[in-house]
Amino acid sequence: MTFYADLGPIDYFRSSGSPSWRAVGWLGEGKPFSQGQVSDAFVKRLGALMQRFEQPFFFMGAHACELCPASGPRASGQYNLWVPGNGVIYVVPYLIQHYIHEHHYRPPDEFLDAVLRCPDTDTSEYRAAMSAIDPHFGHEAPGG
Repeated sequence: MTFYADLGPIDYFRSSGSPSWRAVGWLGEGKPFSQGQVSDAFVKRLGALMQRFEQPFFFMGAHACELCPASGPRASGQYNLWVPGNGVIYVVPYLIQHYIHEHHYRPPDEFLDAVLRCPDTDTSEYRAAMSAIDPHFGHEAPGG
């Protein structure tokens, strides 16, 4: 998987070239990352968002966790979640749940807060929050 520093710009998608798009949870082998506890409320809300989101496109193949031992099974995922924050959109790989549970990853506080405030991803409130930050959200296919 491509590594991006937490809260750094992300150019993985066409729209994400905007400075308002920020990476969270794009961990890579040999790259340091924050570790620690997250609240049960955050874990529950993140799980709910991951269950309900509608990704308008898919990528060719899954990304495997680079932090798991190469000799054993590795978690994988191919989806991404977008979370509206205060003037930014956080782009999160599906593996974030695995990173939190298995590798004790602790996302930045501002992302934790954004997840707790995030409307359900299949609602008009979510689309409005995303469009308020990036007017192109939902109008073009990323990457192409």
